[in-house]
Amino acid sequence: MRKLLVILALVLPAAGAAVGQGPTEILSVDDGSPEEFNSGASESNVIDVNRLTPASYPAQLQVIRIYLAPLRTSPPIQQSPTGQRIRLIAFAGELGAPSPPTNPPLLLNQTVTIPAVPSAGGFIDFPIANGPVITRGDFYVGFQKPLQPDAVASFYDRTGPPQQRSFFSRDNGLNYGLTKTGNPLVLPLNLMVRAIVSSATPGVTSVSAASFRRSELAPSSIAALFGADLAADAQADPAAPLPTTLGGSQVLVKDAAGVTRAAPLFFASPAQINYLIPPETAPGTATVSVVRDGATAASGAAQIAAVAPGLFTANATGQGVAAAVALRLRGSSAPAFEPVARFDAARGQFVATAVDLGPETDQVFLILFGTGLRGRSSLVAVMATFGEADPVPAPVFFVGPQGDFVGLDQANLLLPRSLAGRGELEVRLVIDGKPANVVRVSIK
Repeated sequence: MRKLLVILALVLPAAGAAVGQGPTEILSVDDGSPEEFNSGASESNVIDVNRLTPASYPAQLQVIRIYLAPLRTSPPIQQSPTGQRIRLIAFAGELGAPSPPTNPPLLLNQTVTIPAVPSAGGFIDFPIANGPVITRGDFYVGFQKPLQPDAVASFYDRTGPPQQRSFFSRDNGLNYGLTKTGNPLVLPLNLMVRAIVSSATPGVTSVSAASFRRSELAPSSIAALFGADLAADAQADPAAPLPTTLGGSQVLVKDAAGVTRAAPLFFASPAQINYLIPPETAPGTATVSVVRDGATAASGAAQIAAVAPGLFTANATGQGVAAAVALRLRGSSAPAFEPVARFDAARGQFVATAVDLGPETDQVFLILFGTGLRGRSSLVAVMATFGEADPVPAPVFFVGPQGDFVGLDQANLLLPRSLAGRGELEVRLVIDGKPANVVRVSIK
């Protein structure tokens, strides 16, 4: 039973899973909320830019998005940037360079008029016709303020993590310095300028193969990649050692350190590929590419983190009854595994099988199967609860690799006897502060 559920979760396509949204992506360094601005006379004619890294290449600049708002000035009146003229700036630089190049040649140098700015402020889009294209490195995107003092402010985010990707120039773009705040100037600010770029390569979306969330993926975890024309046909090979080519396709993962590795593959089809995030993948933004016949067929970004907990479910959707087993320890008897789910043919779906906690002398563990769990900092950093209202905490005895299947992890939870008679319950697992998808079990 356990093997059947795991194989289903690993290799079968997911019903209703989201497909990649195409080649457009938004690049930003801010968290969406401004906390600081600068509009003084000394800042007039200054150029502010952000260093932005596309997920794939070639990347074409489509839109520059700038946060703008009316300002309170002295005397106390609101001065709006509406109608002011600014110069949109874009140039290219080496990937990950700590500062922009000196006197860079401009890929974009376009004067525009600011349209109506909302009284509460907000992001304003400036579409770029036939925008510049880069095939490697970073985009530097921003704007130059007008000569008039206090006409247009630069807004910054300083509550989010300092990205050290925002720069300014007071010598018309000859040299750039890192934008900072404080006294002395030590804390980098995040300029609220974004870019929308598109790629000539079709886009793909990578998600956890357990939860189908796309927020983060962990090294040695199982991911599902969705797109179009990804492979010639449907093939599955969940046995170790996993191949790096299935259905005529490969998946390459280029991590934030610039290292590219071929991903082991579980399943490949024209619309979906299930693959293993290579264990050595560095944290940060990675580029995931599908290669067919030696050429890149599709690519997209994936955020890599040490832990990205996802739990498999019996129906392989990331929701519903857990893909799990109950382990019963009873005196000197041999350990016994019991199912927690079964397929109801009449209803056409998996349903929970109630777990009987048995006599007081029995110990019953729930063994949850997932992926992205093994990178936990410690067992103390793992918390588990049962039930929505009045949740019951459960002791966690193990979280780590399952051992039989590549990329599969498990969490062993002791079922508290106070759960007896509670019926079907939600199971919540949190690792290093990151919650897994909620699954369900039933307790008799």
